[in-house]
Amino acid sequence: MRQIIDTINSITYKLLRLEPSFSKNGTWKDSGQIKDITYYRDHIFTVFIAYLPPFALLALIPGTYLAIKNGTNIGYIVAIIDFILAGSLIYLIYSNSYSYKVKKIWVIILLYTIAVFLMIFLGSYGPGIIYLMAPSIIMSLIFNKKVGILSLLFNLLACLFLSLVIEFKLFNSILIQQYSTSAWIAFSCNIMFMSFINFILINILVISMEGKIKMLLHSEARQSGLLASQTNYVIRTDTNMKYVYVNDKFKRDFTSLCTKDDFIGDYSLSCFSEVDHPKIINIIKKCMNDIGSINNIELEMINKDKETFTTIWDFVGIKDETNFAIEIQGIGVDISDRIKAERKFQLSVSDLYNRNRELETYAYIISHNLRSPIANINALISLIEVDKEDEENMSQYIKYLKKSSQSLDQVLTDLSRAVTIAGHTIELTIEPVDLHDIFLSIKYDLGDLIGSSGAKLLLPTDKCIIKSHKSYLYSIIYNIVYNAIRFRKTDIPVVEIAIDKSENYMIISIKDNGIGIDLVKDQDDLFRPYKKLNDLSPGKGLGLFFVKKHVDALGGKLFVESTLGLGSTFSVHLPIN
Repeated sequence: MRQIIDTINSITYKLLRLEPSFSKNGTWKDSGQIKDITYYRDHIFTVFIAYLPPFALLALIPGTYLAIKNGTNIGYIVAIIDFILAGSLIYLIYSNSYSYKVKKIWVIILLYTIAVFLMIFLGSYGPGIIYLMAPSIIMSLIFNKKVGILSLLFNLLACLFLSLVIEFKLFNSILIQQYSTSAWIAFSCNIMFMSFINFILINILVISMEGKIKMLLHSEARQSGLLASQTNYVIRTDTNMKYVYVNDKFKRDFTSLCTKDDFIGDYSLSCFSEVDHPKIINIIKKCMNDIGSINNIELEMINKDKETFTTIWDFVGIKDETNFAIEIQGIGVDISDRIKAERKFQLSVSDLYNRNRELETYAYIISHNLRSPIANINALISLIEVDKEDEENMSQYIKYLKKSSQSLDQVLTDLSRAVTIAGHTIELTIEPVDLHDIFLSIKYDLGDLIGSSGAKLLLPTDKCIIKSHKSYLYSIIYNIVYNAIRFRKTDIPVVEIAIDKSENYMIISIKDNGIGIDLVKDQDDLFRPYKKLNDLSPGKGLGLFFVKKHVDALGGKLFVESTLGLGSTFSVHLPIN
């Protein structure tokens, strides 16, 4: 039986070009928004005309068959007029040429016409009395009270007309045999009494319903105002995942992703990343199976600018009075800023950890490097106290003391420089810098070393401007070039500098033919302070340490390629802006 009714519903609604009003479980499908009383009057009329044609035909066919079977002229007339009236009713219902209001009026007129016709030819024992009572009930439901009261007048006029048929013996009506005029008037009074009672009761019900609807509309307006002002996303979808409500924030952020301006009726998955679609479908199933439970999920969304960001949602199923899931409500929060803050915090913790490790390393190195000059100073002071009368020795002691003091000062200077770079305690002045000028300055400053070694320094000839910190840039290139010449083989050292550009970086490559570096052995110590990879230079092992720290401070990257005995290439990638 349910399948038959569903089939009738489907066919009728398609012909009427109306949205189906019933869900699969037989309850009325609501969009989730409360309508005024006019909407519900129209809905009742829609349901009435949806079921009227099929059931009218079911009643018409056997009646017409019996009328024709009798073989009388009256039987043929009744059959013909029945089909004419039924055909007119069906045409009127399914025609798109008339408005809802016009259809209502003509349906009522046709029903009264059918009622009077059936009463005349079939009497009060046929379906005519039902057709006479039905329009008055329908009018009270689908029209307002002022129009509904006309149903009492129409019933009165119909009863008066039928009394005239009886009184003057018109149309050879069966009513003439069934009633005298006075008996019909008495019967009509009962019809009018029932019509009046129906009108009063229906209007009391409608007035009560209208009051409840106004209260619900007021409540919904307040709720919509609260939802619209939410800084979070609020959506409601039906069980097919089509929107029935979205708040203003959701509309603002995703307006270009839906085909409808108000989103209503659009498919909800279009705003979410395709990767998350299976998760969303699974959550919807959970909400429908466990109504009332809150299901939490993290989802990637795509805003109107086609940007992906992270949100966290709470979804819950909403049920109707039969405990059947009719909607899914979701409240979402943009957590992109929180995730960025967490990542920034994690980076800060990691940076703090690394700095602490560096400080421990500095403390160890400095304590080791300070021990020697301080020990020398203490020893010299002891000697001065013993030989203070010997001027010749005193002069020598002061010379050694000065040398130890200078060594101590150099250690402290190196420490201060290293801590300043590592801790970013100075503000970098970013300005346009011509790399060609930097190269020429380094060539001039290393003139003695280049001359004594016979080194060849191959430089780019074109000017190249980059926005950077000039002193750091000079230090980076100077230290790499200095090491390339200092750590040379017996061959004449050749150092070649080249410049290239990528989308975001200026790339400075410094290639030499020196002794090379054993990266397998020395990779971990390459940029550590006070780490010398060999004894070919009197330096302290701070050159590459400063190079790495300066590159990091400028937001760049440093890459090293080297083969032991063949040479090295240092590639410095610096941000263009």
